Amino acid sequence: MHTLRDMNQPDCSWDGTVSQIGVLLADSGMFQRMYPDGTPEAEDDGDLTKIDRWNGFYGLSLPLLKQGLAVHPVQLDNIRRFTSYLDDYRVLILSYEFFKPEYPDVHNALAQWVQNGGLLIYVGDSSDVFHNIRSWWTECQKTYKDPSQHLFECCGVDTAPAEGIHTVGEGAVCFIKTHPKNFALSKQSADSYRNFVQKVLELKNIPWDKTSRLVLRRGPYVITAVMDESVVKEATPLAGTYCNLFSHNLDIVVDPMLQIGTEGLYLDLNKINKQNPVEILAAAARIDDFKANDTVCTFKATGPAPVTCAIRIYSKVKPVGVTCKCNDHIVPSSFVYDESTSTTLLNFDNSPDSVFVEIQF
Repeated sequence: MHTLRDMNQPDCSWDGTVSQIGVLLADSGMFQRMYPDGTPEAEDDGDLTKIDRWNGFYGLSLPLLKQGLAVHPVQLDNIRRFTSYLDDYRVLILSYEFFKPEYPDVHNALAQWVQNGGLLIYVGDSSDVFHNIRSWWTECQKTYKDPSQHLFECCGVDTAPAEGIHTVGEGAVCFIKTHPKNFALSKQSADSYRNFVQKVLELKNIPWDKTSRLVLRRGPYVITAVMDESVVKEATPLAGTYCNLFSHNLDIVVDPMLQIGTEGLYLDLNKINKQNPVEILAAAARIDDFKANDTVCTFKATGPAPVTCAIRIYSKVKPVGVTCKCNDHIVPSSFVYDESTSTTLLNFDNSPDSVFVEIQF
């Protein structure tokens, strides 16, 4: 709880060279979860374990993410809601095989973004049954087989372009004629997709350092993910001394090993504020009314019962005692001081009625 309230950090950066790529989504993707009667897809609607509606998104995203590209979901509908919404992106990937554009004017914005130097990769084979619904691309004066044809027309390329890269203004429209779910179903298809994206990135000299490991630093916080099915097959260390925020006791770890197929959230103890006499570093509760000086620290902790609350604090001196009370009753507590990091682990039972904590130094 405490960590999430502190995630708005101005200093945010990736370890190494990590390029950002956007994958477009829209609200209509949620509407396509149930298919019309009489279609092969409808047979799976009653069994949620068989529904593969989002394999298209996984196919567009996972082959890139697993080799070190920072894939960002980009809300197509927001193009109409916010000016300059696409300005932060140099490359966007789109497929209408698992969602549809609600309005045609988003294509004008995408076309202008491409003209100004954006690289748009479109993946699709027009096989989705929802291309045939009654909507603007099938009921306007000029009809289209699917909404991608209108997109291509707005960009100034043929409505049924050849596969490959088509220069448009300062940018390019890049087309792969297949269903994106195929990239999630076989290594061969995923490799072919990655090779195509690599060629597109090279048009603008966008780097892609292929790696299994993504490490994002937000102020003192370090978020890690190490991919399986990737280029590195063994664990690698994260140099430094950290508080492991995913451990139930907020363990102190030195040079933790980042295992394949795992995610991590750490607090870098070399970047914490050590100017104040006491700082709360992490807590499994909401912390309010925090006050501290050289001899005492008090605060109120609120959390769900009967979960054990773990709080790790930094202090310039070792605590000599802790008192916890809830509704005027003493709450049993324990604390352990770690001399190497000047931090203390405090444990007691959470309460939604709030526990008043006093730490003496």
